[in-house]
Amino acid sequence: AFIDADCAAPPGWLSLLAGHFAAAKEDEKSLAGVGGRNIAPPGASPFVRAVEIALDAYPGSFNSVQGRQRRRRAYVPSLSLANAFYEKERLLAVGGFDESLRSEAEDADLNFRLTEAGGRLLYLPDSFVWHNLRASPKSWLRNMFRYGKGRARLLKRHRAMRHPSFLLPPAFLAAMLTVPLAPLSPVFLLPLLYFPLLAGLALRQAVAHRATRLWPLVVLVYGLQHFGYASGEVYGLCHPRVA
Repeated sequence: AFIDADCAAPPGWLSLLAGHFAAAKEDEKSLAGVGGRNIAPPGASPFVRAVEIALDAYPGSFNSVQGRQRRRRAYVPSLSLANAFYEKERLLAVGGFDESLRSEAEDADLNFRLTEAGGRLLYLPDSFVWHNLRASPKSWLRNMFRYGKGRARLLKRHRAMRHPSFLLPPAFLAAMLTVPLAPLSPVFLLPLLYFPLLAGLALRQAVAHRATRLWPLVVLVYGLQHFGYASGEVYGLCHPRVA
């Protein structure tokens, strides 16, 4: 079972995961692991709450169970190691963690190798941990850059992971870099539509979470996330030492 250093487990966390794994294993012999949500702790700062709200949408998490607050059980391609329980035999069979990754995309790598070996991963909506998400804009931006770089590393290592969705961050950054060319043609202003669309998405998320006052912070979280992740992925894809 795994939990992150900046997380806290509620009472019964481990027994809940173990019980659900044992029950699901009876019906799905290829089950490799189960895991659940991670949410902001009670009394979290406004910025941490804004991060939680932003992640609960596709533009904030690519539908990763780490961020989405799903309410139904489902088989998923990856689990968050902040809240996960694996079958030890399958974990060892794929070689465990790739320690060369350190803390950059090591969970995505492990989950990928487990599923490539035929294992299945089950998301449990009733399992959660309290996660002290990044507490400041600076730390959030730095973390997103690191995530993007880690993703680039995995894309270089695993050809099967090269899904078209991972072209979106570099394409986004490339589009933004064309804006200074607007004097040549108004078409280069089109990428600026990103900002009103982002504000609208952030407002929808803030309203859905009954936290309208956090709307400006949710906008900030999305902007830092997208620019940070895209920059990290491009850096990782271009830098020869990221391999």
